[in-house]
Amino acid sequence: MLSYTSVVAIADRRFLPMLAALTLVGCAGLPLSKSGPPATELANYDRPGIRGADACQSAIAAQTVAGPDTLDPQRIDLFVWNIQKGANPASLADLERLAGGKDLVLIQEARLEQRPVDVLDRARYWSFAPGYKTAAASTGVMTLSNAVPLTHCYLTDREPWLRSPKAISVTEFGLDSRRETLAVINVHAVNFTVGVTDFARQIAKIEAVLSQHDGPVILAGDFNTWRARRLQLLRELTARLNLEELSFDVDNRVTPIGKNIVDRVFVRGMSAISASTYVVDTSDHNPMSIRLTM
Repeated sequence: MLSYTSVVAIADRRFLPMLAALTLVGCAGLPLSKSGPPATELANYDRPGIRGADACQSAIAAQTVAGPDTLDPQRIDLFVWNIQKGANPASLADLERLAGGKDLVLIQEARLEQRPVDVLDRARYWSFAPGYKTAAASTGVMTLSNAVPLTHCYLTDREPWLRSPKAISVTEFGLDSRRETLAVINVHAVNFTVGVTDFARQIAKIEAVLSQHDGPVILAGDFNTWRARRLQLLRELTARLNLEELSFDVDNRVTPIGKNIVDRVFVRGMSAISASTYVVDTSDHNPMSIRLTM
C-alpha cells in the first residue's frame, strides 16, 4: 500500500507514473478470500443503495416515518476506523475487540468480502458504498448499525490522476420517541490531488445531501485533511451545516504529514459523553470511539 509520505512527491507531476505504478501494486496486493458475498454485491443488507447527491438528498428529505427499528437518542455508541483494506490478518480481531458493542460502526477502506458485520455482536446491519474494485475484491466505506437504516445512499468520486474511486456513504436512522431522523455520513475523501478543487467538489455534495435535513447529523471518517487548505474548506462546510467537531483528551489520531490529523468526527444536535482513541498496529489509522447523546 502507498504510504502517506508519498503525498509529498505529488506536487511534481514527474512523479505521477511512479505513483500510479505503486498504487496499482498496492491494490493488487489486497488479501484474497473465498468466503463472503461476491465482489459484485454492492448492496446494503437487503437492498441496493441509492447513488448520487440529488437522489440521496431527495431520499433523506422524503423520510418522515421513523419505523419500528430505531436508535436510542440518549445513548449512541459510535466507532470510526480506516481499516486499511483489512490487509493485516488481525484487523478483524481488533474490530471485534474494540467495536463489538457499538451501535454505529463507520469503516473506511472496508473490504466487502471480509464481511466485518460477522465479527460484531451488536451492529447487525451493513450498508456499503463501493470504492476501489478489482476482479477479486471490492473496497469502500461501510456503515454497520444495530438498527435497520431508513435510507442508504452513496456518492462516488475519483482521484483526479489515479482515477481510483473514493466513496461517501449516507445512512438515515429513526430515533426512539422522536419524529426527527439521524443522518450518518461516512466519508473517505479524495487524497492525491494538486490543489483542492476535487476535494471541494466532493465535500460540497455532503452539503447538497443535507440541505433539507433539519435533524441531527454525524459526519465522520477519513477526510485526508493533511493540507491546511483542505481543513479550512472542511471547517467552512461544517460551519454552514452547524456541525461541531469533537475532540479527544488523549488523542492518538494519525498526522501523516505535518500536524493536521485526517480522521475526524463532527456532530449536530448531539453531544459527546465520552470520546476515546486507540493505538493499533493493524492499520495505518488509529480508531475513534465516542458515546453520544441528544
